[in-house]
Amino acid sequence: MRSLLILWTLLTLTTTSWGMANYSTDTTRSYLWGLIQLRPETKITYEPGHWRDRLFYRREFHEPVHFIPLELRYGVGFYGGGGRSGLKMPSKWMQYAGDVSKFDGGKFTERIGHQLELDLLKTNLSEYLLQTSWLDMHTGLNVRYSSLFAPPKLPTSNWGETNATWNPGAKNFAPRLLELSLSQSWNLQWFEWWFLSFRYTYGLATAKFYLTGKDQYDATPKGWGPTVSYSAGLRFILDTGEANRFAIGLDFKHSYTKINHLNDPGDVTPITQFHLPNYAVVLTISVFYGGKLTVGDLGKAYYYRRDFVTAKEKFEEFITLYPTHANRYRAERYIANCNKKIPFQLYDEGVQFENRKLIGKAIDKYLQARATADTALASLINDRLTHIANLMMEQAEELLDKDQSEDALKTVLKVSSFAPEVRSEISRFRAQVLLKKGQTALQHKFFDKALTYFNQALELDPDLKFQVGTLRYQTASQLVRQANAIENQED
Repeated sequence: MRSLLILWTLLTLTTTSWGMANYSTDTTRSYLWGLIQLRPETKITYEPGHWRDRLFYRREFHEPVHFIPLELRYGVGFYGGGGRSGLKMPSKWMQYAGDVSKFDGGKFTERIGHQLELDLLKTNLSEYLLQTSWLDMHTGLNVRYSSLFAPPKLPTSNWGETNATWNPGAKNFAPRLLELSLSQSWNLQWFEWWFLSFRYTYGLATAKFYLTGKDQYDATPKGWGPTVSYSAGLRFILDTGEANRFAIGLDFKHSYTKINHLNDPGDVTPITQFHLPNYAVVLTISVFYGGKLTVGDLGKAYYYRRDFVTAKEKFEEFITLYPTHANRYRAERYIANCNKKIPFQLYDEGVQFENRKLIGKAIDKYLQARATADTALASLINDRLTHIANLMMEQAEELLDKDQSEDALKTVLKVSSFAPEVRSEISRFRAQVLLKKGQTALQHKFFDKALTYFNQALELDPDLKFQVGTLRYQTASQLVRQANAIENQED
C-alpha cells in the first residue's frame, strides 16, 4: 500500500511539473496524463449587425439564377378537399344536365393518382428585361400529365333511368388530364446547399374521363378548362463544379382544374362540368445556371470580421463585375462604412505592431490611417508617432555615441519621413557621417579627401568648429611629419 502511495505521488509531481513548464507557451489543457487534450477555441469578435445579416441578408450579393432549362417532377396525390377530414370531394364538385343521382367521386383509394410534369426554359425575365434581378424569379412553360391508379365506377345504370343514352354501359370516372401552363417560380436561398422554392402555374387542361375496361378511354365525352396550381418545397443543391448545377427536393402541391367546356356529341353523359381539387407530394429534379456566391459575399465576410481594408477591395470588385446587380446600392453603402472604419482598423493594427516591437510596420499603419482619419483620430495617431519619433531619436543619439554615425543617420531619415520636425536634425547627423569619413581618410593618409570631408561637415554643422579644428591640426601635423621624413631620406 505504501509503495502504491509513493508511486502515485511521483506521478502527480511529474505531471504537475510538466504542466507548469509548458503553461507559458501552450494553452492546451491535458487530462489523464496527456491522454485527453483540449485546446480552447479562438474567440472571434464580429462587427455589430453580424447576426442580423446572417438571418436576413445572408446571400444578398449572390449572382442571379440566370436560367433553368429543365425541371422534372413526379408526384402522387389525391382528389378531395371536402368534408371535415378534407378527404372527400367537395359539394357541387360535379354538375349535371338533369336531376340524376349525384356521384361522390368514389372511395378515397379510388381518387389517388400520379402526375408527371416538366417545366421548360425558365428564364429570369427581370434580369434580361430590366437588367437587374430583385428576386430569383423565373418564368417558363409547364406541361403536365395526370391520371388515377384505380378509378371508381360511375352510376351509369341509375343515370340511364333518366335518359337511356346516359347509360352507355359500365364506365369508370378516370380523368386523364393533359395541361399546358405558364409557370412562375420564386427561389429563396439563405444557405449554399439548400433553398426554398415557391411556384405558381396557370393554363389550360384537356381531359378524357370515360374509361371502358382497363385502359380504353372513350374519345367522347371530353372537355377542357382552366387549371391553376400552387406549390412550395425544399431543394438540395448538388454541385458538380460545372457551370450548371442540380437540385433535388420535395414539393407540397395543390392544383385546381375546372373542366367546364364539354364535348359530348352522343349525349352519353349527364355531366356538364366538374372541378378537380388535387393535393400531392411531388419529387423534383432540376438543372440550373447561376446562383453562386460572388466576391461581394466574400467582401461582407471580411467586413463582419472587421477587415475593412480587404472588404472595401472586394466590394469595389463586386460593383465592377456586377454593375446592374439589384443590391449594388448595398455594396456602395458597405464601401462608405468601410471608408469610415478603415482608419480605426489601421490604427488598431499599428498599435498591435508597436506592442510587438515591429516599429516599421506600426509606422506604416499609422501613416495610412492618418491619411483618411478624422481630427480626433488624427490627433491620437500624431501622439503615437511623436512617441515613436522620440524613442528613435534617442536610439540615433546612442548610435552616435557608439561611433555608428551612418546607422544613426538612417534612423533619423526614417523618423523624418513621418515627423517633419526632426528634419532640422538631418544636417547634424550628416555632418557626423562626413566627420567619420574624414577620420577614416586621415587614418589611411588621404589628407586632401579628409580635409574635404571636414570642411563639408563644418558647413552642415557649425557647432563642430572645435572638433573640426582639432582634426585639421592633426592633419597638418601628419603632413609636417611626412614632409620631414621625406627630407631626412634625401639627406
